[in-house]
Amino acid sequence: EGVQYQVEKLDLPMHKAFIKRTNVDYYTDADMQVDIKVLDVFSQRDMTGRLDMFGEVLINSLVTVFKKIKFDTHENIGWGQVHLPEMTMHTQAVWYTWPGGIPDMDTSQTGAALSGVTNLVANVAPLFLMCDPRDVAVFYQVRQPFTDAPALFVYDAVPGSIGLSEKLFHMKNDVFSQALSMLDECPCKDGCPSCIGPDAGADAKVLTRRLLLN
Repeated sequence: EGVQYQVEKLDLPMHKAFIKRTNVDYYTDADMQVDIKVLDVFSQRDMTGRLDMFGEVLINSLVTVFKKIKFDTHENIGWGQVHLPEMTMHTQAVWYTWPGGIPDMDTSQTGAALSGVTNLVANVAPLFLMCDPRDVAVFYQVRQPFTDAPALFVYDAVPGSIGLSEKLFHMKNDVFSQALSMLDECPCKDGCPSCIGPDAGADAKVLTRRLLLN
């Protein structure tokens, strides 16, 4: 009900969190290191320049730090270290790859474009899937080991999956089209936290749009 609490202590063996009520102008978000391993491909579709795949993946995630994000502006106003064990999860995912790379983009530009698309898809996908934003996770790799190409993953954030990524796979270009509309409706010249994310560079909006059209 909009009440804020701060975690003072986390007892993982006993599955307990010790918290206290607080009132601050920010929320915290985990900075998570994620590694995705493709275990099996169930379906794939050639979209001319882009290859869409759906299958089973293994997610290894490790939270190393937390960020303090300011309300309204989404500015990063601080951070702190976290010491938690690595988590492993089998689930299903849909991933979009560009086998020949992204035309006219070097590695840094590809990363900026993928970062922008990741932020947009993370906002748009739950609307199409009619789920909580926390039910799916979006992650990108500039060079994915399985395909040896740039890739964007959307996976069920639930062990074993609940069918969300499979549903997304069959939507083809719907999510990308809506993400492009959201990007074009943003009045900011270089993009902003509400569309391509808080870490966007000067050319990130242009690069993101080019990738969505590719």
